[in-house]
Amino acid sequence: MKITAISIVAILATAVCAAFAHEAFHGPTELIYNDPEKSVNGYVMFSVRPRLDDHEFTYLIDMQGNVLHKWKTITPAYRGKSYFIEKTARLTEKGTIVQGIMTEGGAKPGSLMQELDWDGNLVREFIDRREGYIYHHNFKRIWNNKLNDWTIIFTSQIPMTQQQAVAAGADPSKQWNAAPDGVVEMDMKGNVVWEWWTLDHVVQDKNPGWPNYGVIKEHPRKIDLNWGAGLRGNFTHQNALDYNQTLDQIVVSNSTMSEFYVIDHGGTFVAGNFQAGKARAAGAAGDILYRWGNPNVYDSGKGPTYEADGNRSSEGDQQLHFHHDIQWIKDGLPGAGNFLVFNNGARRAGGYRSEVVEIHPYAGAYPGAKYLADESAKQKVWSFTSVEPNSFYSAHISSVQRLPNGNTRVMSGRHGHMFQVTRAGEVVWEYIVPVMDIVEPTATLKDIYKKVISDKDHNWTFAAQWYPADHPGLAGRDLTPKGKITDILAGTNVR
Repeated sequence: MKITAISIVAILATAVCAAFAHEAFHGPTELIYNDPEKSVNGYVMFSVRPRLDDHEFTYLIDMQGNVLHKWKTITPAYRGKSYFIEKTARLTEKGTIVQGIMTEGGAKPGSLMQELDWDGNLVREFIDRREGYIYHHNFKRIWNNKLNDWTIIFTSQIPMTQQQAVAAGADPSKQWNAAPDGVVEMDMKGNVVWEWWTLDHVVQDKNPGWPNYGVIKEHPRKIDLNWGAGLRGNFTHQNALDYNQTLDQIVVSNSTMSEFYVIDHGGTFVAGNFQAGKARAAGAAGDILYRWGNPNVYDSGKGPTYEADGNRSSEGDQQLHFHHDIQWIKDGLPGAGNFLVFNNGARRAGGYRSEVVEIHPYAGAYPGAKYLADESAKQKVWSFTSVEPNSFYSAHISSVQRLPNGNTRVMSGRHGHMFQVTRAGEVVWEYIVPVMDIVEPTATLKDIYKKVISDKDHNWTFAAQWYPADHPGLAGRDLTPKGKITDILAGTNVR
């Protein structure tokens, strides 16, 4: 990794601030530290999933860790059927929230999104009932410029037949069992209005007699069909996406290949004609516009290397290592137009560590030219990590968000560790989620809500969202502080 002046400041600052972090052994929960002069005031929303209907909530808290409001996650129709929050919830300008829920218990539908009003009543549901289509991980409610209305985009597994695999260039002598991810869009009535699929944008260099044959490096706008294990399982695991309304583009995280890529939405969406839009998205117009994170997967950079003893390594040109929550920094914020991502670091060639990374794509050829290769290191303009990995490391999940004063809000999800960090790398606010994940049906309150946790506890929290006090969805709402989560215990009923 190229060390910049900003990175050095961040590392030095983290050495001081790491004492406040509690990601190993025992540590207190809820508010750990707050510097009101340097942190950004506002509210934070996050969802917990103890897998018990009576204790699954989305919380809205203030910067002192007081609960201002909470929504019960599992609506009546799904209670008692092993449903739980599918990662996160988001506040709308109307004061409703949109959330995902899913079940591992075999109930139908297996996964869906819902809009709930301020009091937790069901407003509408978004369910893709097509066989084999499975919503997972991430969604965004967006303003569709061509429909002049709100829609919702989300990551989804899309079923693949043997015939489709072979038509894409897979070895016809093998039986393929996979469901490559894609992006699906629904309108507010629950109709599917657009779809983009990974399998439509692949290249293979195994056999010139098979479809989509080509030299991988000469086709950087396509995905190598045979990279890694090839077409097996969810080989392009997409755990995040975001939308840029000005560009009318979508950015998608491919955590399996440790890269993210931008695809065109506006140029492939056809209002009122799903099939026509799907065809455009499947063609050249739907090929990758920009990608960043791991040039080795398209033969345009060096991959990680290991010494003979296996103890020392080089990460080559790879920049991301199993990442989450890719997004554009929004207009009006410091760094607007850049990308921000949580780099988990769980698949590094060297020692594991997490990192928040900001990427300036305009340092190269994007978006004027359609693609940029071999320039990734130059585009990394800011990062934050820590000296000691156990002060800031999450093997999976996690999220980030740029705030109005230039701070970055981070959720180190494995440890429910949320904090704000300044541009100079100073941690100025910290909070630890006190609600445990995956508890037994016979759990007591003290098993679910803890004021002190250790490494054996699981307070996993996929993501969080910061909202300003003047957010339109909060106007006129009762935001009286109701105490800490561990004080009010979020209710009294335990199943």
